Amino acid sequence: MLGDAPPREGTRRSADAETVAASILRLARAHGIDTFFGIPGVHTLEYYRALAGSGLRVVTARHEQGAAFMADGYARATGKPAAVCVITGPGLTNAATAIAQARSDSVPMLVLTAINPIAERERGRLHEMRSQELVAAGLSDLAFTVRAAGEVGEVLAVSFAALSMGRPQPAIVTVPLDVLPAAATAGALPAPPRPVVQTDAVAEAASTLAAARRPALILGGGAAEAAPTLRRIAERLQAPTLTTIAGKGIVPESSPLSLGATLPLAETRDWLAGRDVVLAIGTELAATDTEIDEPVFEGTMIRVDLDPARLDDGHRAAIPVHADAGEFAEALLEEIPRAGRSQTSGDRPAAGRAPWVRDSHLTALAALRAHTSPETRFYSDMTQLAYTGNIHFPVELPRRWLHPVGFGSLGFGLPAAIGGALGDPEAPVVAL
Repeated sequence: MLGDAPPREGTRRSADAETVAASILRLARAHGIDTFFGIPGVHTLEYYRALAGSGLRVVTARHEQGAAFMADGYARATGKPAAVCVITGPGLTNAATAIAQARSDSVPMLVLTAINPIAERERGRLHEMRSQELVAAGLSDLAFTVRAAGEVGEVLAVSFAALSMGRPQPAIVTVPLDVLPAAATAGALPAPPRPVVQTDAVAEAASTLAAARRPALILGGGAAEAAPTLRRIAERLQAPTLTTIAGKGIVPESSPLSLGATLPLAETRDWLAGRDVVLAIGTELAATDTEIDEPVFEGTMIRVDLDPARLDDGHRAAIPVHADAGEFAEALLEEIPRAGRSQTSGDRPAAGRAPWVRDSHLTALAALRAHTSPETRFYSDMTQLAYTGNIHFPVELPRRWLHPVGFGSLGFGLPAAIGGALGDPEAPVVAL
């Protein structure tokens, strides 16, 4: 039977030895991954053999792209990565769209795949590609190949450290088929370090915001975990607050301080250009959020991001801060004067409307909002209705409006919604 296929020559091990595949799953579980999406295949059998007793929940999809979209939806709902396992060659290419979507939207996941044995390349092997590693490298900044059993611990440590310390995205771990069943030698996974919030940067940001006459906040998806603290900061500063599409709901859109995800509107961008201090946290300020390549900021920009590359990408910040959004927000709240400021009446951009918005969209979205709870998660595909909802659908909580913004892949909505429902079964889920 397929599940009883013997290990390849040169990879024999004792019956009780931990395989490389089992070691990878154990280390992933130790780092907090609890769900495994995929389809059993002859090139991933070692992973499926190792799942028994691993403590991982296993979800079988009908297509590798769907499995990866489910892992994406799971991470968007929970804030933590899941594992997705795909076969050699076409498994990776099937999942490529979903992997690229996750990278574009800064969504973490662990992608496990295999390649044919290194010594057997270009000989007409099943699922063979010209260079699967190049395909993986084109999908994520975190693409690693385990070439020997002794490399497993280091590769997993580097993968999870990168996911923890920098921009969230898929980590792709590729293992040759003759290495997967080999006896593992991986040790314990070291705890990845975190960037330390610099007190002088916090103090400078706090004093600049306290002195501002027209402050504004821009909050991206990277700030979702810090939502409660950021709401208090916005209230203390009485600062009108914008979000990106991924950040919708960090400040409830019913709040008088919320300007929603209206950055695509020219009226909002014109208003923002007149702010004397702008605090941007956990956002790339990408063209998909602003509808232009580089929005104009005439005042002082304070920019906070876990990825240092984002702090030097053209959106020049007077005060760049390399830090976790939550840790920075907690430190900033302690520094901002508690007296607060009086709210400026009418300090909002003029009303605007994107050219693609139709009255029928607004009517449908209003009905949808009226008949769903604030806890409901909405996963959408690339549709005109969703484009309108990105701006005009009111959201009260973070991670409740989930749209494939950066890559714009079709077919995201349904499998991502399934992943979200598995990640947080208490919250209602709607797929648009």
